[in-house]
Amino acid sequence: MEKKQWTTIDLLRYSRHDWLNKMQLIKGNLDLNKPDRARLIMEEIILEANNEARLSSLDMPNMAELLLTANWMEYSYSVEFEVIGIDHGCQSADENISRWTSRFLNKLSTSLSLLHENTLKITIMQIEGKIRFSFDIQGKIEKNNELLLHLNQDQHENLEIEIEETNETELVFHVWAEGKNNDKVENTAQDESKDVSKL
Repeated sequence: MEKKQWTTIDLLRYSRHDWLNKMQLIKGNLDLNKPDRARLIMEEIILEANNEARLSSLDMPNMAELLLTANWMEYSYSVEFEVIGIDHGCQSADENISRWTSRFLNKLSTSLSLLHENTLKITIMQIEGKIRFSFDIQGKIEKNNELLLHLNQDQHENLEIEIEETNETELVFHVWAEGKNNDKVENTAQDESKDVSKL
């Protein structure tokens, strides 16, 4: 699948649709006299917005675009992501990791059951000077062997893949990305309660 070329109208339309869905969830719970549930949804929205802001600040525009628009694609799963303790990404690794991830997302979509609720969570963090992208797939994996074959064959000299768990309902692995020597990966303590408007 070729990279989707988003127009400004596309971005506005999908973004508006997402926010309308969230507002309707809040309104629906308030109408049902469930303020605690509405408050929880609002907290989830703030957390999601904070992660989007952190992702956008990593100086990895290709990877950011890929993840920010992933749920607008017709994948057989939903995508969540979290950025932990990184203030600055690795620009020279951006093209390699984003292209690799794009190929994997397409392969994953054809490997999961359409009859189950499938989720992919990607956690981005910095360990020992490298950026680690952790992929956690939960759902019904119909073509687990094909996925593992893809991971073993689709290698890149600047990416290191480490498989942690694999079965019919879960696949967990890590991709370590290392940039050029002049890249600087900064690790900072993030305040999870920080208001998104201040990011």
